[in-house]
Amino acid sequence: MANKKLLQGIANEKEILNKFQETNATFYMNIDDIKPYPYNHLIYDDTKERESDTELRVSLLRNGYIEIFFVGELPNKERYLISGHRTLKTAKEIRKTEPEKFKDKNLGQAKVTIIKVESWAEMSRLVRAKNIKREFNIMDMVGEFEDVIRTYKIDGRDIETEFKTQKDFIQFMSNELLGKSEATIRRLYAITKLPTSIKQLISQGKITGSAWEKSISFTDEDYKKLEKAILDKIATLPKSEILGKAQIDTICALVKEAGISEAKKEARSKRKKQKQSKEENEQKNANNGIDIQSTKSTPHQGRTANVVELQQQPNTIINNICNQVEADVESGNITYVEATEILNTLYSRYVSLQGALEKISEN
Repeated sequence: MANKKLLQGIANEKEILNKFQETNATFYMNIDDIKPYPYNHLIYDDTKERESDTELRVSLLRNGYIEIFFVGELPNKERYLISGHRTLKTAKEIRKTEPEKFKDKNLGQAKVTIIKVESWAEMSRLVRAKNIKREFNIMDMVGEFEDVIRTYKIDGRDIETEFKTQKDFIQFMSNELLGKSEATIRRLYAITKLPTSIKQLISQGKITGSAWEKSISFTDEDYKKLEKAILDKIATLPKSEILGKAQIDTICALVKEAGISEAKKEARSKRKKQKQSKEENEQKNANNGIDIQSTKSTPHQGRTANVVELQQQPNTIINNICNQVEADVESGNITYVEATEILNTLYSRYVSLQGALEKISEN
């Protein structure tokens, strides 16, 4: 049975490519006036020599231009190349190395079709649609992923923070990147968050690009530890060997475990501070001659009783919450990052509450 996501991608591709048939604005342009899509080099690595580049050069020298260049025009009338970057690059190289043949084949003029686009996001979508059949490596796909985020930001939308959950974001990106499953999108998203040095190693083929999902929730500090661990491990490997999924999984697990241990220490430190704060408050009351437990009945007896009860409750509640957070971290129900945020918020509110109760008791 055909993959539904792939079928959806094919349908979306046809819908997008119909855009190329909706215009008749075709004419000739000087190749120096054709601006490449400014982020094309960040999506597709065209710095590497390919066998097809040689074939393209031979074809241009023999037949001149065969395919029409597609150029996108934004509402502000700026125009950028959508399809034909390698052809344009090769033509300019021929002009440098074989100027007579360049002139003989009239490679200085190219037939261009203008396509009107409404936004940078649509421009990016068309660039990716025209490259749908090229051979991809994992970093090409990462480049596409990053270009979607980049062009939406140019249009004024931060889609990384726009969605309430990571799942919603992954689903959105799965629809944007034609035919790619949510599992693939999650893998690409994990790679985009890696340090540059690790991305370069993936691009160079020294590390697999299919094993980074476990690092997707890492903090900046975690990534620093991960980078050091990966570089240290790479240094011990023979040149012909790559760092595989099992090894990366082990390293990620060790980094995560180290982070959990740090979170436990931080949780214990918070509890110690809370205990010290409580003891300091009790000592302060004792120094002021206040014995809350033996407070005699006064006209404000009802309010005093409530204050006493409130002062006793937070410590019990906080201790229970701290114990539960630590248990949740150990069982994997929450990450240590989430645990730290919970404890920080809890401690801040505890201090504020104690201060408010002290003022009430003084009155």
